[in-house]
Amino acid sequence: MRILTSLVLMAASATLMAGGHYKITTTYPGDKFDGKEVKLIDFDTDTVMASAIVQGGKVVVEGEIEGSCIANLSTAGAGGYLVVEKGEITLVFDESKPRSGTAQGTELNSRFNKFFEDNAKSNNVAFEIAIRLRNNEIDTQEAQRLRDSLSVDMSRRVTELYKNNLDNGIGRWAFVNYLMRYDDLAQVKAFLAEVPQSYASLPKVKAIYDRAAAKSVTAVGSKFIDFEVEESAGVTTRLSDYVGKGKMVILDFWASWCGPCRREARGLKEIYAKYRDKGLEIVGVAVHDRPDDTKRAIEQQQLPWVHIINAQDVPGKLYGFTEIPQIYIIDGEGTIIAKGLHGEELKAKVEELMSK
Repeated sequence: MRILTSLVLMAASATLMAGGHYKITTTYPGDKFDGKEVKLIDFDTDTVMASAIVQGGKVVVEGEIEGSCIANLSTAGAGGYLVVEKGEITLVFDESKPRSGTAQGTELNSRFNKFFEDNAKSNNVAFEIAIRLRNNEIDTQEAQRLRDSLSVDMSRRVTELYKNNLDNGIGRWAFVNYLMRYDDLAQVKAFLAEVPQSYASLPKVKAIYDRAAAKSVTAVGSKFIDFEVEESAGVTTRLSDYVGKGKMVILDFWASWCGPCRREARGLKEIYAKYRDKGLEIVGVAVHDRPDDTKRAIEQQQLPWVHIINAQDVPGKLYGFTEIPQIYIIDGEGTIIAKGLHGEELKAKVEELMSK
């Protein structure tokens, strides 16, 4: 008989008194997880709700909860999202898919599973479309029509999921994942008007809102947002040291580890060589990168323009972007005159602006 061992981290005493008891039992395939710590991580807050140690291939995590939430029961090499709510829940791992478990035992988990089952069916259809296209059974236009239909269906399912579960953790999870696709501030505000006020205080929702707000104030026609970076001990640089000084500037947010950034750099070098003597400047800003790696990449790629290093997440928060490369064109007065252009589109836009 296998031994069950659980180590529980309880929530605050007020929550304990108000909520219901949950008990999550998990059996892992084989014994390779024995001795490893399992953490139950709240999706809403990214905090650890409880933890336990696996023994004999099994673990029990339990505690008190007010209402419900989506959480990830995670350990090295395996994990599974589930609804944590009052009741006994079993997280089952498929031997063929040991990294992902499925929760059973409560009503909300049944709803959650149904959503993922429908998504799996859609993924199978998408795979079939790709096969048919490759085999010339359908043309590109028909394939795109079918993919668009799948996308509409997926959007409908997510919308229904959050609207039908506004009073529980599934609704919050679905809302965040649905809202993640939008960065227009007016649209984000419209969505927030449809849900409980408590949603606005969720960290992930607040991050989405802040990103959309930042994008709205750094749109084309807006003045650039200045920021200060401590590049090294005692060495501080401001973006305004280089931007808004009378010359047009291409502002390139990048990182040494970013493949698309490296490809973009080749085009920027062509632009710089062609227009630097005509008054164009480029300012590279390294984000989410180690300074030594940034310096090495600058040297290896022979990037001859000004660089601000060690900016980390400061620009992303101010300008509202999460992906790189991000490129802005700023005129001599500091006004953003173009953004989001890459490759040939960027070259064409620079040529247009420099010919005026």
